[in-house]
Amino acid sequence: MPAVEGQERLDALPPGAALRDYTIEDVLGHGGFGIVYRARHNELGNVVAVKEYLPVELAVRDGAAVRVRGTESLEAYEDGLLRFRDEARALIEFQSHPSIVSCREFFRANGTAYLVMEHEDGLPLSELLRRREASGRPFDEADLLQVMIPLLEGLARVHEAGMLHRDIKPSNILIRRSDERPVLIDFGAAKQGFAERSKSLAPHTEGYAAPEQVGAGKLGPWTDVYAAGAVMWRTAAGGNPPKVENRAFAALRGEADPMPSARELGAGRFSPGVFNAIDRCLKLNEKERIRGCGELLRLLRGAGAEAAAEKVGRGPVRKRPEEPAAAAATAAPQADLSKVVARITVLLLTYVSTAAAQAGRRKRLWGILAAAGVILAAVYALAVWTGAGRASSGTETVSTKSARRASGWITWGRASRETEAVSTAPQDTGGSLEDAALARAEAQWEAVRGRRDAAAARAYIEEYGGLEGAGVWVRLAESLVEELDSQAKERADAAARRRKAKEAAEKELKRPGRRFRDCDACPEMVVLPAGSFLMGSPESEEGRFGWEGPQHRIEIREAFAAGVYEATFEEWGACAADGGCGGYRPEDYGWGRGRRPVIAVSWEDAQAYINWLSRKTGEEYRLLSEAEWEYAARAGTTARYTFGNGITPSDANYGENIGKTQRVGSYRANGYGLYDMHGNAWEWVQDCFNEGYARAPNNGSAWERGDCSLRVWRGGSWHDYPRLLRSANRFAFPPGNRNFNIGFRVARTLTP
Repeated sequence: MPAVEGQERLDALPPGAALRDYTIEDVLGHGGFGIVYRARHNELGNVVAVKEYLPVELAVRDGAAVRVRGTESLEAYEDGLLRFRDEARALIEFQSHPSIVSCREFFRANGTAYLVMEHEDGLPLSELLRRREASGRPFDEADLLQVMIPLLEGLARVHEAGMLHRDIKPSNILIRRSDERPVLIDFGAAKQGFAERSKSLAPHTEGYAAPEQVGAGKLGPWTDVYAAGAVMWRTAAGGNPPKVENRAFAALRGEADPMPSARELGAGRFSPGVFNAIDRCLKLNEKERIRGCGELLRLLRGAGAEAAAEKVGRGPVRKRPEEPAAAAATAAPQADLSKVVARITVLLLTYVSTAAAQAGRRKRLWGILAAAGVILAAVYALAVWTGAGRASSGTETVSTKSARRASGWITWGRASRETEAVSTAPQDTGGSLEDAALARAEAQWEAVRGRRDAAAARAYIEEYGGLEGAGVWVRLAESLVEELDSQAKERADAAARRRKAKEAAEKELKRPGRRFRDCDACPEMVVLPAGSFLMGSPESEEGRFGWEGPQHRIEIREAFAAGVYEATFEEWGACAADGGCGGYRPEDYGWGRGRRPVIAVSWEDAQAYINWLSRKTGEEYRLLSEAEWEYAARAGTTARYTFGNGITPSDANYGENIGKTQRVGSYRANGYGLYDMHGNAWEWVQDCFNEGYARAPNNGSAWERGDCSLRVWRGGSWHDYPRLLRSANRFAFPPGNRNFNIGFRVARTLTP
């Protein structure tokens, strides 16, 4: 992979870092999806290129490890890992081709994956072009063909495997120093199949991306052909091609194409055949474009041969005739053969008649006829042999093609419509049943490959598995089934991992007793478990008021969080300073502010605070419902107070024994880890006031019906006697009123 100019990738592994059997030496290149290092094998000492999957939008470096940016990025990150693995599989499949970078190994480590490749010592074509142009020696036609023909041969191999590269550009073409052969690198955008899926996940490069990569349209070999044409256009123009979007917009507006024709830019350096090939590669309409590497190779080779012939003064080279012309060429020797045989037959008959007249005897006549027959057969055989030799130099006979096809020597790549080395159309085979079946097999394989459906591929294998000569397509179908099954399993495994991670995160989120803050200025929260309890007081409870009954069972079905402490002046001040809470500054009556419970705030003031907190954190903050408050205060107990049926000044701040509020947390917590549920300051809850619990909700939700001109407050204060501090006691006040002994405590809904 070529080095990337400009800023360094600060999250790259440092030189000397250990990575399995390798030691990192330097960064060769980087991009938005990963980093490529030069590394050395610890035992063998050879240098390799190691590509690391590290998409900057989804993950960050955490020491040597790679960490996903939150659970919302996990699915995209896992999908990217599968694509990265598919790149390794593709490179291993192509490792025998000299124009495709080869892969040695793939492994997972550090929370990501690595691909070990051959370290190709060479120069990116982009850099070579820059140097040649800077020295006044831009590429000529010979230079261009020396790069493009081997490159397209390698790309044809990629297409034969049912894959696309999708990011062909000068910087992804390395010119190897040892033999000056082009090597196609960076298969990070490659994909199996030519369907339209996964376009948005694939990187592509402006100017070299085909219209169907950035908009609507079907992907196929013609997509890579566009990029190959853009590379050739770059050699003629001396600069990168314009974005295809600009070309498309110009076409829609009826304006001139912002990409000039190649023949306007490279006049004098390339032959008309090369210009024609470049312009046809860059057609916006994919149906007008050159369809595959085979057709493009023929055009470039033909242009090269024509240019070479003109250089030595032989004039233009006659182009290879198309199939109708080839058929005529095959028929010509046969016509000549008929004439020769007819002439010889006339001569022989003349000879036989003359001999018979002279001999006058039957026996002599039959001997002469026999000799003539032998001579005639020999002449005919010689003529057939000679004609067959002539025909074989032009095109293969039907029998030869059938034999080669049946032997399995012709693979899909060698016999594809793209390369057109041998056509499998029924008319080429004389319409035999066998060849018609093979033609159907090939056509159906094209459809199956396009659909990329495992069930369709299995049905294809079942239908054509026994057809002689269809073995190559059956094997490709088997490979497709294996690949799709593997991908399905990987997706299922990834989904299971995501589900388990989500379940674990949700379990941790709702773990009872977990304490957390959503921001530095936010109140500290603690998680309360789901559960049930009897709300209200029994008629026998000392100090009971009539509106505390009847007792009824409440089911808290979901864990929730409550403030560990009552909301404080400090926390209220953060809201006011941030432009929330209406800028209101509550009175502290000279007792102090800071960590004391905020008082002199109305129910409406409390709503302003929780609205600010929700906007700031993106979480659902609220007041406790009356049922949740009593559930939290009791903490699993059934006595008058959370500490038992009696309470002392050491348990809570109440009854004017101190005469003012105290810092939150000055007294012991209850069984749920909550402080000051009794005394210090009354606490607003969400509910409207009702004189008793008849028809009250039993699921722990706030009761928003009844007398909503009054809102409930709970828990008693520094100013009240023990009777008012009981877990079941309740009072109400108009929601707009502020009082010297009323504050509030926040709650938060827990969502994954």
